[in-house]
Amino acid sequence: MNKLILILLAGLILITLSCKHRNRLKADETFLSEEILKEEAEKAEASQTFSAEVGKSTGESFMRMEEDRSPDATNPPIVLDILSGRENPQKVKVSDLFSEIKYIKLEHLPDSAFYERGIDVLISDKFIYGYSMNGIAQYSLDGYFIKYICKNEAFYTKMDRGIMITSEQYNMFIGATNPKLKDGKLYYKYENRPAKSGYLMEYDELAGMETLSLPVQQENSQNIRGLGNPVMDLLANTRNYASNEMMTSPTEINPLGNGLVGFSMRGKPMTRQSNFVTVTSLSGDTVCSMKDYDPINNYSKSVGRGAEDAYNYYLDGFLHLRQVYNDTIYRLIPPNQLIPKYILDFGEFGIESSLEGMDPGFSLENKFVPEDFLETSRFIFFTYTKNYPCPNTAKNGTLKYSRLIYNKKVRKIDYIYVDEQCMVTSGSSWPSAPDLNIENDLDDNPFFWPVDITSSGLPFSAISGKILFEKFESRDFAGYKNLSDKDFVIALYK
Repeated sequence: MNKLILILLAGLILITLSCKHRNRLKADETFLSEEILKEEAEKAEASQTFSAEVGKSTGESFMRMEEDRSPDATNPPIVLDILSGRENPQKVKVSDLFSEIKYIKLEHLPDSAFYERGIDVLISDKFIYGYSMNGIAQYSLDGYFIKYICKNEAFYTKMDRGIMITSEQYNMFIGATNPKLKDGKLYYKYENRPAKSGYLMEYDELAGMETLSLPVQQENSQNIRGLGNPVMDLLANTRNYASNEMMTSPTEINPLGNGLVGFSMRGKPMTRQSNFVTVTSLSGDTVCSMKDYDPINNYSKSVGRGAEDAYNYYLDGFLHLRQVYNDTIYRLIPPNQLIPKYILDFGEFGIESSLEGMDPGFSLENKFVPEDFLETSRFIFFTYTKNYPCPNTAKNGTLKYSRLIYNKKVRKIDYIYVDEQCMVTSGSSWPSAPDLNIENDLDDNPFFWPVDITSSGLPFSAISGKILFEKFESRDFAGYKNLSDKDFVIALYK
């Protein structure tokens, strides 16, 4: 431990610039001498050594570290000038972006209602995972169903245009949410709300032939009805971030490796302050609390607006985060470094504070609101809106969508379209962005904007037969004939 303490003290001494509040650094405005470059390298080495020590620890009390938001000396943050190019949107061909598209049709599940409210997809180097409010299913990379990782007990009331979940139904939930892939493992949050218990589960993809048969009572004290092992009790320690937040607010649980976990908020609490990110050990010790420098203070109204969501994504093994109503996207290097990577510059059209975003009395009709941000090894696919997306703004026509692609190699923004009307699918009142102005010259199938990346960084889309018919009035796609509403095809872009 003496060696560890010396390393921590050295790291604290080396903390330099702080990228707090809404700092808009320009990429060409940051210059560091050779001496500071050396210090930055030493600080990164100290951070890695600390993470390794945490991974070896068993039940120790950890010394807390102060957050460090210093820019990376060799890769200063890149300012994305969102206003540039809005006057000149381009028609783009798929061959300008990718060389191949692989299509994978997912096999139908034994439980036909598993995806009745839609599907989200994760793709590792070995498997495909489909998940919904009804649980998590595992497929081969060719789309064949293998097994359920977890089947949820989820209760809701079907409506004409969506679903409704009462507080009683919410409190009856048992199952898996918030799945993440990290270092060859699938992590998910397992909750038993009637029993007031919750765990971070870790499922090793190399576990092999383990299968799930429900209902099941595993031979352990947790009675967990899902595959994998509980690696963190989310409610055992009432003084840590996870315990205080898990049951009362939408919290992202982000495995960081080496025995560390990062907890971050998807939105902005109205009545209390919360950290931007809190890094803890698996035993529940807080290692670093990274502050929210734009909190909501003394909010007196009974309702608040959730105009946008936070970003949490993995790329090249690192967690990336953006807080709501903030212009900076950070790369998190455990245990305490938030390195600013991108700055979204909306100029005069940006939301200036969390209060502006939260307060429904402040009009966002002429403000730009970030929506989907997808970073790959070569591109950034970015969607934003004028006004915030909700059924009312879609209905009254004030909601507009814009899309752009940023080429990371040449550092150039190409707009795909600007201020287009939203799309609202049948059976839902929620608006979405239209797919326009990208011609698929590789195989002549309709092109769908990528929604996520695989563990190896390849972008992909998940297309349902229902959406295909509503957008193109056809159920034939990528060689698959007469797709049903319950069919899902993954388009993997290489």
